[in-house]
Parts: sequence; structure tokens; C-alpha cells
Amino acid sequence: MSYTLLRPAARGSALPATTAAGRRAGLRAPLLTVLSFAAAAPLSILLTTAGGRPHPVFELVVLCVAAFAVGCAADLAGSVVIGLVFWLFFDGFDADRWGVLGWDAHSSAIRLAVLVAAGVVGALIGATVRTVHHDESGDLDDSVVIDRIEEIPGAPTPTG
Repeated sequence: MSYTLLRPAARGSALPATTAAGRRAGLRAPLLTVLSFAAAAPLSILLTTAGGRPHPVFELVVLCVAAFAVGCAADLAGSVVIGLVFWLFFDGFDADRWGVLGWDAHSSAIRLAVLVAAGVVGALIGATVRTVHHDESGDLDDSVVIDRIEEIPGAPTPTG
């Protein structure tokens, strides 16, 4: 028995049934939250035990690099979550016994903005890399949807 794949007839849909962007999109916000916690918590504890938080600029740079790295796996909409989670750990709520967050207006706002920007820039670069990689690997046409499989009458079968 031999089969052939038939392409569907033209449909009146404005959107394709499957999109390449949906298949290769970045991670969404719920998974990014878990990934951000998994990256920020040990890093924050390591920075606290190594230096006791004497150099906040160094800690901010290290956490920005980590937020950028996590952001590379993110989609743009969920990338803001990365900066928020990393800011929680930068603020030190994990180092305090009671988990107290501090906010001193101007400097905290700048630190939060820098960490969110690191996550967003990482997401933009990650999306660009995924798009370029998808364009280069154009071996499969994702816009084609297989409608049905039909037997070819009179075709030789592989078994005999």
C-alpha cells in the first residue's frame, strides 16, 4: 500500500493554522518566574555569603548579566517578570530573617529599571537569534497543513 500527502485547498483564513513563531517562541511568564527564582536565589545567596553585600554595584552587574541570560530564553511579554524577580533578590529579602523588602525611592527605582531592562534586552536578542535561526533552517514549510492522506491506487507496496 502506498500513500500520498495531499495539500489542502485554499481556505478563507487570514491566519495560517500553525505559525513558525508559535513553535519557536520564547518561554512564557509562569515558566520564566520559576527559572528566574532558580537562577536568582542561589546567585544572591552566593553573593551574600561571599562578600556580605559590601559592593552593591558589583552585585547589580552580576544580577544584570544573569537576568540577561535568563531573558535570552524569554518571550518579550514575559521578560518584565525576570527583572522583578531579580530585583527581589537584589533587594535582599532572602538574606533578611523576616524577608523584608526595602525601597529608597530613587536608587531602588533605578536598580529595578536596570534589572528589567536587562531581561527585556535579553528577550529581544533571544527573539532575534531565534528568528535568524528559523530563517536559516527553512527545511520545513510550517505553513503547510496536511489535510488528509490517501492511498494511491495501483502503486506498488513496500512489502511486496
